[in-house]
Amino acid sequence: MRNIALFSLIAIIFSGCSMFAPQAPEAKVEKCESPFAYISTPEINLGENELEVSIEDIKKFFEQSMNRDSCLALSENPDAYSFNINVSSYMNYQNEEGIATDNQEATAGIKVSFMLKKDRSTTQFNSEQSLKINGKKILGIGKGAKISNADKEEMLQRAMQKAYDQVLNTLR
Repeated sequence: MRNIALFSLIAIIFSGCSMFAPQAPEAKVEKCESPFAYISTPEINLGENELEVSIEDIKKFFEQSMNRDSCLALSENPDAYSFNINVSSYMNYQNEEGIATDNQEATAGIKVSFMLKKDRSTTQFNSEQSLKINGKKILGIGKGAKISNADKEEMLQRAMQKAYDQVLNTLR
């Protein structure tokens, strides 16, 4: 029994852990019978991109949001809203070195900004998701703080969905 407890403790020490901040329960999605607003094909801009977020992932998650409720539709009509998506990502590290241990904490984040333009009106919607990751090395053995592709995609998806929901709430 002591060996199992000791092994578990060592496994915890050597493994990095990451956690998203607690999220409110996801709201029930209301599908629209027909779109209530039309937007142009979004122009996508990447700012600082330390997490190497891809334009393909941005397009994928935006399309998922649109397909989820069918409330917005793409249109080439000049009367449609002009739509821009701006995404930036960052990664900050903080090291604490001891005699035999090295603790590393990293904060990763993705900022998403949607901009709607029509006539003389411009409205911006912002969202940000961040994640803290801890890593620990003892005598150089262990795992540093690194972000996985799954964590990066989940942050992007949540940030995109939050900004998209803001757009819907404003246009309804």
